[in-house]
Amino acid sequence: PVWTSGELFVETLYRFKGQSAPVVVFCEIDFETLGDKELRKLFVGFTRAQFRLECVLSERAANLLIGSI
Repeated sequence: PVWTSGELFVETLYRFKGQSAPVVVFCEIDFETLGDKELRKLFVGFTRAQFRLECVLSERAANLLIGSI
């Protein structure tokens, strides 16, 4: 890892809408079903990173995403 000085911002998905950052850690992703609402939230979260995106999701959510491919 490369450590640099700077600020770390923590925001909810709703407050971060319309913004971007070089690196985004999208965490606590969990849902029971993969519907339109969940897909829209994932789209917003996935498109905020300019350079790198890291996702932390539950096993249930991972299985639903893998099953939808």
